[in-house]
Amino acid sequence: MKKIPLYLLITVLLVFTWQVTRAFLQEEDKQLRQDLRQTVEQRFADEAADFKHRYGLSVFHRTENALANVVLVHGLDEPGKVWRYLSKELAKHPVNVWILLYPNDQAITTSAAFFHDELVKLNAQGIQQITLIGHSMGGLVSRELLSNPELQCLADECEVGQRPLARQLIMVGTPNQGSELARLRAFAEFREQVTYLFEGRLKFLGWIFDGAGEAGIDLTPGSHFLTTLNARPLPATTVHRVIAGVVADEERKQLQTELADQVKLEPVLQSLNALLERIGDGMVALESAKLEGASLDIVAGNHTTIIRNLSADSDRVPTAVPLIMQYLGLVQ
Repeated sequence: MKKIPLYLLITVLLVFTWQVTRAFLQEEDKQLRQDLRQTVEQRFADEAADFKHRYGLSVFHRTENALANVVLVHGLDEPGKVWRYLSKELAKHPVNVWILLYPNDQAITTSAAFFHDELVKLNAQGIQQITLIGHSMGGLVSRELLSNPELQCLADECEVGQRPLARQLIMVGTPNQGSELARLRAFAEFREQVTYLFEGRLKFLGWIFDGAGEAGIDLTPGSHFLTTLNARPLPATTVHRVIAGVVADEERKQLQTELADQVKLEPVLQSLNALLERIGDGMVALESAKLEGASLDIVAGNHTTIIRNLSADSDRVPTAVPLIMQYLGLVQ
């Protein structure tokens, strides 16, 4: 029994050393993960090919004389529920809606290249202009798509036969400056796989076919990916919008109004504001969501509830949805 504390200490030291080493060797860690995924895919080529049939752009709603073409892009370890409210609301209007499903644990640049290829196919169907709506990491995938010079066609250079022109990018809960919680992505992966298990969609080695955690490294504040992405100018032909969530934001505003004339409480209110902004939506701090050159709207709610309801039969309107409808010109 006396050996247990020693084993525990050794385990803690090993985990600590591993985390510290990863912080200094992020790109090497990322490359090892990519190599591992590619090796597994080559070893189980048939299984990987079968698994990846699920990926791509799928039509959710098509209509004649559409006012807008909207493409929805999910984030990290999302099992498919994030758009269940917004997609149905959009379908009530003359709007074409597509949903992108992609290997979300792979490197974000790889996902953006995959997205580019899917949009080329969409362009071949006669769709020449689109609005992109990205939740969480989906906003970063979209930004990489629009700004990476290696993806063949930038927004102002796209011609017929290449890909549609993105007139607008709406980012909902996107960690434009990264998220410290990306280091805990293993828990999100576990949640995703459990969801697939209960829905009968769990596949052999699916947890690695959709990426080996490279995206989690890209999402870490100060990562090579984020540094490179944020150094690029935003494409001038795309309007960039940010919707950021802050938990208890409505209560905060109400408290500020009620205590507006209480000078002695001003330091308390300032501390409360600073705390809530650091918390942000529980996953993404407000400061991390901000992006120079993009408009910013703040709504009340957490990372999930600003865009969807926890229950499928709930009639609550997620706080980001009215803004999205307004951006699309679907409401006054």
